[in-house]
Amino acid sequence: RDKWKDIRNTFLPIFTPGKMKAMMRFIDKVSDSLVQHMDKNTAMSDGFELKDTMGKFSLDTLASCAFGVDGQSFEDKESVFVNNASRIFQNSKMDQFKIFGAMLIPGMAKMIRLLGMNTFKPKETMFFANIVRKTIQQRKASKERKDDLIDLMLDAMEGLKDESQEENEDQYEADMKLSHKANGKNLDEMSFIGTAMVFLVAGYDTTGMTLSWICYELAKNPDLQRRLQEEVDAAYEAAGGKTPDYNDIQGFTFLDQLIQESLRLHSVIVLQRCVTSPEYTLPGTSIKMEKGSSVFINSPGIHSDPKYYP
Repeated sequence: RDKWKDIRNTFLPIFTPGKMKAMMRFIDKVSDSLVQHMDKNTAMSDGFELKDTMGKFSLDTLASCAFGVDGQSFEDKESVFVNNASRIFQNSKMDQFKIFGAMLIPGMAKMIRLLGMNTFKPKETMFFANIVRKTIQQRKASKERKDDLIDLMLDAMEGLKDESQEENEDQYEADMKLSHKANGKNLDEMSFIGTAMVFLVAGYDTTGMTLSWICYELAKNPDLQRRLQEEVDAAYEAAGGKTPDYNDIQGFTFLDQLIQESLRLHSVIVLQRCVTSPEYTLPGTSIKMEKGSSVFINSPGIHSDPKYYP
């Protein structure tokens, strides 16, 4: 638990408005490829698969912002980067049996380990781990900076801070810093690589799915699409025809509402947490959960419950 807190607090300063703003140039470049791809595909009379298109956009953005490489998802159909990323999320029926069996059947996880079976796609995972490892080595040797996630993580591990910008933090971040001091210099290379892998696994499929659902809802509701277009056009006009900057985009109220409502209607993940206290009694019940118990939170059920969303 303390190691998790070390990792969490070491890399927490990366996710501030100023740092995200600096990555806009990466997103802009990938967005140009997305627009060209959409222009080409919308001319197709039989339609096209949004999940595939938005998955490419999501992956190339992550590749650029996090791994410091060009994924070339739109340009190269045989991209090694794309193929390895997609295979991480492709589960056969046997994979599904192993995953759910390990979670639900007592002793199943131990048996899977004894048989040398692995549900975590070791070959594909090592592909990305090696990319991160090589990038770290190259940056340290050449002193080159791209100000991407790799550079920011290296700065965080060395305890370097960007004093040039005032960053806002929420109460949870402030409490975490008060209760546990970051200890980045004690983190090993695998902690670094593992954290970078979390960004890929957590961001690739969820972002692609979310963007796909948003586009689907906009296609079904032309009136909402027009309202969004008006909001975007107004921002471009105010910026003199140039791409609005980070702060202007944060002010897109209707766009934010569309994203939030799409996430409510189409929940792309089910939240899972682990009981860390010795024993926990579920409020309002006599149900007791032991330390280490997994808790799954039914977000789709909550999101469609009129008690919370009339």
